[in-house]
Amino acid sequence: MECPNCHHNIYTSHVTEYQAIFSETHHLKELRTTNNPASQVEIHYVHKELLPAIKKDGSTVKKTLSELRAAVELLAKEKKRLTRLVHNFTSLISPLRRLSPELLMEIFNYACAGDWDWNDWTTQCH
Repeated sequence: MECPNCHHNIYTSHVTEYQAIFSETHHLKELRTTNNPASQVEIHYVHKELLPAIKKDGSTVKKTLSELRAAVELLAKEKKRLTRLVHNFTSLISPLRRLSPELLMEIFNYACAGDWDWNDWTTQCH
């Protein structure tokens, strides 16, 4: 199984090989769809080879999922951190920073004087 983006091999199943054998072996396929008894050879094959491979794949998939979930969680945290950094550094280049402290003081004094009407100001600016 490959990553759809980078084509890195994430997981290789051993069961796929056995499924091919199952579909090629008519009698085993028939046994799965009927209630006929399996031969000792078939029982041995399923018990000693097929089931252990399926269980091993199940364990491998569980482990891989756990690792991928952990990686996704780490990447989500990293994305948040990078988003914060972008915000922090974007604020450093804000045009507001180019205004002198004296001009900012004038603006805030006027805004805090009490006779400020935001609606009036926005209609005058349009």
